Amino acid sequence: MHQHGLPLNCVPLVTRTKALLLAELAAILPKHPDVIERRVDFFEDIHDDQQVAATAMAIRHVAEQIPGAFIGGHFMAINSTKS
Repeated sequence: MHQHGLPLNCVPLVTRTKALLLAELAAILPKHPDVIERRVDFFEDIHDDQQVAATAMAIRHVAEQIPGAFIGGHFMAINSTKS
């Protein structure tokens, strides 16, 4: 729950490519979502750990302080403190 008792706004990202995902994110950010849900199971490069990680880092760079959830696919740890 939001600090004022209102529900949080969670926005899913379900695009198939990094370029489309970043375009979708650019359209969503002006709406000020509380949480971003990355649905990696829609991503066409789901089995390429480097592409999944690069896309996750791109989201973090653009979305900055908005919390995110990584949903779907196989588990992969991403250290957000390394570039």
